[in-house]
Amino acid sequence: MADLLSGISRAPPGNESKVEKILASFRRECYTDSIPAGFFCGEDWRISNEDEGFRGPSDGRGAGIRAGWRGCRNPCGGGIIQSVSAAGSSEQTEDSVAVVNGTYYTDFMEAVNAAYGKDYYCTLLKNVTVNNNVGQSADLGIPNPARLNINLNGFTLTCNTLYLSGASASSVLQGPGTVTGNIHIEVGTLYAPLTVNGNIIESGTANLIVDGSGIFRVNGNIDDFGILSDIQEGVTVVCTGTCGVTDISAIDKARDITLNVSPDASGTVTAEGNKVVMDSGNAIASARSTVTLTPSAADGYHFSSWNVTSGGTPIAVTNNQFTMPDADVTVSAVFEAHDFSGVWKSNDNNHWKECSCGAVSQQAQHSGGTATCTAPAVCTTCCAPYGDLAPHTLTHHTATGATCTGEGNWEYWSCSACGKNFADENGTEEITGDVIIPSTGHTLTFMKKSPQPAKRMDRQLIIRVPTVTASFRMRKGKIRLRWRNWLSPPPATP
Repeated sequence: MADLLSGISRAPPGNESKVEKILASFRRECYTDSIPAGFFCGEDWRISNEDEGFRGPSDGRGAGIRAGWRGCRNPCGGGIIQSVSAAGSSEQTEDSVAVVNGTYYTDFMEAVNAAYGKDYYCTLLKNVTVNNNVGQSADLGIPNPARLNINLNGFTLTCNTLYLSGASASSVLQGPGTVTGNIHIEVGTLYAPLTVNGNIIESGTANLIVDGSGIFRVNGNIDDFGILSDIQEGVTVVCTGTCGVTDISAIDKARDITLNVSPDASGTVTAEGNKVVMDSGNAIASARSTVTLTPSAADGYHFSSWNVTSGGTPIAVTNNQFTMPDADVTVSAVFEAHDFSGVWKSNDNNHWKECSCGAVSQQAQHSGGTATCTAPAVCTTCCAPYGDLAPHTLTHHTATGATCTGEGNWEYWSCSACGKNFADENGTEEITGDVIIPSTGHTLTFMKKSPQPAKRMDRQLIIRVPTVTASFRMRKGKIRLRWRNWLSPPPATP
């Protein structure tokens, strides 16, 4: 600063008034130790290489002054001292606010000046506030304005107006980050995600070019830019005011939707629609657009109901949809914990507990119990019968013929558990009829008259069957019947 002022002080007589104006402007802005990069002049004057008598400290021909004060103009015309040379550091300190091509600066406007007209980015290292404008523009009366590339790097730049222009190359504003203030675009490209708390102002026939991906949010208005305006696919333009660019699709008159769940951590909720976009867990929607809500319950919960309000006034939700009012909205998705305290439910193989919402818990296969040939096993957990019947406990019965004194039977197998009879050894062909063959009864044989009847018998008729002999005797005109059981051949007739 001292060297520069000494160069100015060597100006020829007649130019002292301009020097005093410069010094007075510095003093008014309280810059006493360094040249104020980006400093707004307080008076109506301009310094350039045509200003006779203002010689720089290095070459005596005004070159130093021109390098240090190029584009200086009064604030009434929007002017700003645009490129004051300043020193940076090769090492970052806690006071560093920006970096340009590996050089760190503690004064943001010094970093801006180092980036003018270069391919380098002025990259923010912390939130920055500038109480004036930033950038060059032909609208400020600056011929051939230099390009300026700024990388917000996730931070916030606060200024009156950020000018994006460039005589030979387009300026770039790189997100993510926030600009609090207006953005005046002459020639420039914006990269989303980006938030602007101000208006997007068109200069001349400028086009609005937004590249990158994510949300480009303008909490203000967007001017009517040129027909070559282009929004990169994957970028959503959100404008809380009006968007004058008819050739792009934008969520204009945007309002915020705050998405909550109750109780905490019980689930999530999303919002969708033609003019709706999700943003960091919440949503943004155009006024009067249709918003579709989708709840997603966390483990152990199920969706119960919606609670949607705007300014404390309830908003009706039908089939998970509502109409966005011209105001911000708060959505609360109410979830309930599953209740599995009811009775067991079961099918042929499994049992489970079921919540009223249909959620299933404690599902398992049936187990326990003992099956018989007449009934399946009964699950010891849910008391439901399951599985196949047990095989029959069979006893084989061989076929036995009937006699006149005893019954016979067919060949069959009988189950000692169920009492059923079967025609096969596997117990698959049940016999529903009788397996007993009734006794045959006696079979009578006619015997001849005894050749030597006893004197006391007139006649005798002997009938023999295998074990029984019946004899008929006739005496004195009467017949007597006598039965005799023989286990061996009968004795000889006396």
